[in-house]
Amino acid sequence: MISDVLTWLSCPHCATALTPAGATLHCEQGHTFDLARPGYLSLLTGPGTPTTADTPTMLASRAAFLTAGHYAPLADLLAELATAAHHHATDHIPATPTPPRPRKKTRPRSPYSPTPAWPTLEADHPGSPLGEDN
Repeated sequence: MISDVLTWLSCPHCATALTPAGATLHCEQGHTFDLARPGYLSLLTGPGTPTTADTPTMLASRAAFLTAGHYAPLADLLAELATAAHHHATDHIPATPTPPRPRKKTRPRSPYSPTPAWPTLEADHPGSPLGEDN
């Protein structure tokens, strides 16, 4: 189940890819996330994250709600949209990357060069203090 969406997940700490290892996912930087027994994964982090675990009653209620199919149309639509977006994104990736264009050589600016003049305000410029409304 998690393997179906693993390509779209990344570590919330460092944005690197997550790799499964048993009942955990880990990133290249060593951040780990445990898979819950019911099969879901929480990537929430930070001080606002609740620290209490779900009670057995909460787990049973969640399981009953999810198995009733209430989210099935939404899940199907999201899966369809994600698949279409993935295919659209990969359609534009060339098989061989094009080399970067050579950078245009520019001369370093002298610290003694005059700075460009500030643009002058015209009377017909919107918001100009020289306009007719003053």
